[in-house]
Amino acid sequence: MVTLKDFEGELDKEVQLGRLRQSSRDTYLKAARQFMLWCNAHQCRMTSKVVEDFFQELNTRCRPRTVRLYYVAMQRFTELCNVTMPKVRLPAIINRGYKYLKVKDYVALHDACQSLLERALLSVTYSAAMRIGETLSRRMNHLIDFDRPGEECLYVGNDDTFTTKTSLNAVLPLTSSAVTDLKEYLASEPPRGENDLIFQIEGRPIGERQANRIWHRMLARTNIKGKEGEEFGWHTIRHTRATHLRIEGVPIPDIKDFLRHTSLDTTMIYAEIDTMTLRRVTSGKDPLEKRKKAEGLGTEG
Repeated sequence: MVTLKDFEGELDKEVQLGRLRQSSRDTYLKAARQFMLWCNAHQCRMTSKVVEDFFQELNTRCRPRTVRLYYVAMQRFTELCNVTMPKVRLPAIINRGYKYLKVKDYVALHDACQSLLERALLSVTYSAAMRIGETLSRRMNHLIDFDRPGEECLYVGNDDTFTTKTSLNAVLPLTSSAVTDLKEYLASEPPRGENDLIFQIEGRPIGERQANRIWHRMLARTNIKGKEGEEFGWHTIRHTRATHLRIEGVPIPDIKDFLRHTSLDTTMIYAEIDTMTLRRVTSGKDPLEKRKKAEGLGTEG
């Protein structure tokens, strides 16, 4: 019989291979633990029907996003247990839009950086539209053609699948500003070996919590504010890069490849900002609308 310890061991392997984030691992384990407690409370064994009942109860007391996260976790857990995962009707998540920084705000954030580490961390994350966990896990051997000006790239993906061609792995060109910031940062640090992490603090890896503290210190030096109750985080930079590309006219399919999305539906959220931008620049440009307004003004008084 599969235990939570077995599941934890499998998740830890995924984390070590870079296929799973530590935060996702913790969420998956928490979901499986709550399910096992639920089974004990209801004195039942794990079956497809029991899993379905568990999610019916979750739907009544948890937020939609939590239910969907738990569903992904249970897919992994039931697969390990050789139990068929039932088709559960998941609650819809209302899309309230996504957060990104306007160009002037991104520039202001970059200007607010007070160290070479902050500046390089921000511009490299932006340039390759990475999740912060991806940025922090990049190693020196992931830098490609850094001795060839104008051709510098960064490999983003898992080491064990470097040679495979999947949407989750890519060699991405870096912007000239990111290259400049990164080279200045590395020049100020002790020499790195090819397997050493690019970003370190006093020779130690930077965890996501530490990176979040760096982010909030940077943000506090600016006047950038979201809507009431809204907080910006490192993931905002990934959305920001994609949005800026879309505003510049980069096609959605190309943005999909750049972001390494497996589905075009995921990338389509960036079509919204394109529509908003087009509405703003085309507003009032219809000659018939202008004539109606002119006629309306002419009849007044």
